[in-house]
Amino acid sequence: MNLLDVEIITPRLILRPVSRQDRDDIFAEFTPEITTYMVPAPPRSPQDTAAFIEDAIAKLERGTDLNVAILEKQSHTFLGCAGLHSSHLPHPELGIWLKKSAQGQKYGLEAIAGLKAWAEDHLDCEYLVYPVDRNNIASRQIAEALGGTIARVYTRPTQRQTQLQAVEYRIPKSDRYKIWQSQELSKSYLEGVRGAIPLAAEQIEIILRIINATQDGVGQFLDLGCGNGILGSAIAQHYPAAQGVFLDLSETMLAAAQQNAGDRANMTFILEDFGRSQWVEAVASHAPFNIIISGFSIHHQPDERKQIIYQEIYNLLKPGGLFLNLEHVASHSLWAEQAFSTLFVDALYTFHQQQGSQKSRSEIDREYYNRDDQNANILAPVEEQCDWLKHIGFVNVECFFKVFEIALFGGLRPVEHKSFVDST
Repeated sequence: MNLLDVEIITPRLILRPVSRQDRDDIFAEFTPEITTYMVPAPPRSPQDTAAFIEDAIAKLERGTDLNVAILEKQSHTFLGCAGLHSSHLPHPELGIWLKKSAQGQKYGLEAIAGLKAWAEDHLDCEYLVYPVDRNNIASRQIAEALGGTIARVYTRPTQRQTQLQAVEYRIPKSDRYKIWQSQELSKSYLEGVRGAIPLAAEQIEIILRIINATQDGVGQFLDLGCGNGILGSAIAQHYPAAQGVFLDLSETMLAAAQQNAGDRANMTFILEDFGRSQWVEAVASHAPFNIIISGFSIHHQPDERKQIIYQEIYNLLKPGGLFLNLEHVASHSLWAEQAFSTLFVDALYTFHQQQGSQKSRSEIDREYYNRDDQNANILAPVEEQCDWLKHIGFVNVECFFKVFEIALFGGLRPVEHKSFVDST
């Protein structure tokens, strides 16, 4: 694989292959202080740095190592370097360094999360390894934030004639949310949970009001992680001429969406996993979209991936296009979390009674707290997610509706920004 054409975009960063133009930045910033916990020694001259870059380019051409420069997305300021080494093997190795002034801003976590997502999309790897000196607490926190666990501890010699006390983390592939590919769980959710969501009719009414207030018309829309397609179907009913795209990773969910959308020639159904960036390619021929909507789906992704998805959504919208996320969000207190759970169990009990079920409320309560998908939830506060949207470039970002842990939030892509074609 020729890695010279790789470019990884995250909410704040661009990761692109190391090139000869990076020589002066690397030479200036790869200092003795930066290399304290690293195997390489700092370069003694620009010629040393040039030799490193030539070796990195050769490995990029051979497809064995993805060595990237980390740039701040808006200014293209050089921040450091990262690598995905032995990318042709089942267990590629991650590594990173940031210049002193870039540290403490979580750029490292964002860059490594971006490399990890790229590896999962493009490589046939079982897991990733991340070796780090045991005293490098900030770097260890990166591995742990991505679900890494310690696989081994060993001594590692450096080019400075010292020894590192290496802790090697094993970082698993992101697959917690794939529980929804289970036909049995998807069917159970559709029959026993989706119809019981509190204030569901009011949520759809608010969504349609926001669309009417912000859009002159709807030419194309995308229901991302569509489930049974209830949100996309509501849009299709109010805008019958619109071209709709429904995307989900579950065949069972997608079949339910197709049934709910009815026999409409202008609806497209795509079986794809938006946890992997390749989903963008699957919908690109239908873009740009006036509206992208998602309901109770993105919260299954790690926070780093959520932010990348929001950036991908932004890129797929028309200028002036609307993104709305009806989502399960995190509470700020235990009592609020418990109040939401009580509300939801009450709603489930009422729904099951209406369906003729003989289950008691205590049975519903027990099933709710022992449900199979519970560990697939990775919740984030709505305020934090709105901040992510603003940082990406969305405007008029708001939380339009919230009751305990159910929130509807989103924003618009600015009209003055470049078009979809120009931005890719």
